[in-house]
Amino acid sequence: MSAIPGHDAAATAGENYTEARARFLSSARAAGAEISSIDHPLRGPAGQALATDLAWLGPANAQAVLLIASGAHGVEGHCGSMVQTAWLRAASRDRLPDGVAVALLHAINPFGFAWTRRTDHENIDINRNWVDFARPLPVNAAYLAHEGLVRPEHWDGPVRAAFHAVLEDAASGTDGRAMIAALTSGQHDRPDGLFFGGRAASWSRAMLEDLLPRAFRHCRQLAIIDIHSGLGPFGRGERMIPAGAGPAARVRAGRWYGLGVTLVGGEDSVSAAVTGDWMSGAARLLPEVAVTPVAMEFGTRPVVQVLEALVGDAWLWRDRPGRADHAGDVMAATRDAFFPADPVWQGMILGQALAMIGQALEGLSHDLSENIE
Repeated sequence: MSAIPGHDAAATAGENYTEARARFLSSARAAGAEISSIDHPLRGPAGQALATDLAWLGPANAQAVLLIASGAHGVEGHCGSMVQTAWLRAASRDRLPDGVAVALLHAINPFGFAWTRRTDHENIDINRNWVDFARPLPVNAAYLAHEGLVRPEHWDGPVRAAFHAVLEDAASGTDGRAMIAALTSGQHDRPDGLFFGGRAASWSRAMLEDLLPRAFRHCRQLAIIDIHSGLGPFGRGERMIPAGAGPAARVRAGRWYGLGVTLVGGEDSVSAAVTGDWMSGAARLLPEVAVTPVAMEFGTRPVVQVLEALVGDAWLWRDRPGRADHAGDVMAATRDAFFPADPVWQGMILGQALAMIGQALEGLSHDLSENIE
């Protein structure tokens, strides 16, 4: 049972993508939302259909909209879907401020969600993919220097233990933050490596490039809360604004959410600086809209354990048929790294996320009534 009165995290999370999607859609229908779906061309592990779903509550032509997004990093969709479904089931959803709508975007990367991967079917990290592919792609030389560490040939007990020891030792040293930043900031050279930004637009990027201008064409103010998990102390939520957000967006974020908002890649952030995040891309798609994008990053396990899970996942998918015997263990480790089966952790996430949603709605309503851009 969740630690938040009236919210049962287990009832909103879902054991897998299909169950999470069913609970989200059922809750959206019960709330009276308008629902549209974009089908993914591939199927899930049980042959099930995959899709990104958009549920809309409030005026269709609202000038102020809160967009709550989940699953840009597939497996992290468990956390985001839990929050979205819990909010849909909360009584507060019936008290939207005048002129404000809420859009809930479920499973931006449905393939990764269904297959317990952070990346998509091309191993692309959706939050490293929004770069200009007409220009030469950046080279992450520091990632290439550490590639041998994160690309083991085997993933049995001794190799995994040795990897863990080396990474833990490196991460605890004075150069540990720089090493982790090198591994996580994004790279375009190794398609089967970690944090691969792709060499062309991903399915999720193309989908959003089509959806966002249509869905928010009436909008003047758009707040985005993009829900993530995996980085930071256990159960702690960090509110991070992308480095690409302009000064006005940073001012609004501070006004709505308080002084605790950090800058992605800043010294006080758990995240390294990244290029190609989707929220900065969304702002470019909507030049006439005042976009306030904030990622809510919830801490789970120690960073070494999270990276170990990602290395194991990448190793598995380099030859999934030949390594099928390891799939269960690798997928379990990946899920645990991004969505611990701990009701206390889940309750902590719900409490922080639902409070942030309330702050965003209040901020949008105030700025709309005061005609603040």
